[in-house]
Amino acid sequence: VFLKSNLGGTLVINRNLNLNRDLHLKNIYNITIEGLRDSDSTRSEFASTINLLEGANSIIFEQFNKLKIKNLKIVDQKGVRDNIKTLEFFNGYDINIDNISISTNSGINSKAISLGRGTGATCVFLGQISNISTYQENGGEAIRSNETNTSLTFSKCYARGGSFTMNGTVYSTMINCATDGSKTNGYLFKGSSNGYLNSFSLVSCGAEVAQLSAIKVESGVVGLSVIGGFHSGANKRIVDTDASYATQIGSLITTEI
Repeated sequence: VFLKSNLGGTLVINRNLNLNRDLHLKNIYNITIEGLRDSDSTRSEFASTINLLEGANSIIFEQFNKLKIKNLKIVDQKGVRDNIKTLEFFNGYDINIDNISISTNSGINSKAISLGRGTGATCVFLGQISNISTYQENGGEAIRSNETNTSLTFSKCYARGGSFTMNGTVYSTMINCATDGSKTNGYLFKGSSNGYLNSFSLVSCGAEVAQLSAIKVESGVVGLSVIGGFHSGANKRIVDTDASYATQIGSLITTEI
């Protein structure tokens, strides 16, 4: 409340927090929320952790502008629950999410990070999402970006046990991202009647040990490029596509419906 009344500022989480209910933050402008890193620079551990206890499933950010979230570790080990969104962002723009670790054992339809709710009024645009590490013991989507989201860059995101889903997202890029041990596909690209996936690039990314495909392309995709090669290791299939048109030129693969 103090930061909002003063039109912005920084909230530092300098100790572990235990949440026993959902945290819903709304109407946020020019605010940074950050945790502390371990004082030993040779270690990568976080100095502050947010634990989601019984009754707490989600941290939600709604209606934001110039929002920065960084240096946070979030742990949710309450047992299998489905359709959980650990971190959710919608109806906002100009967002920077950096150096976030999420560990959860919720169900396979859950999302570690969810962006937008599939309409123009609830979309997320102008964003940088980087240095994300997720561990989903029971599978799920590490990052899901929904219809009408635009101008997003995902870089150095690593999903263990989970996958990346880009659903109707446009003018956006994934760079140096990887999945490992997804219970489904490594990457899923698709669109819907609310919005096609268009002008999307996958740059120097990879997937290993996906139980289905490294990359799956469903209907509603009208412009997807894979640039700089794609590393596929021990996946059941490399590419599974519903596309009616696909070409490969060197290390550039373009798939269109």
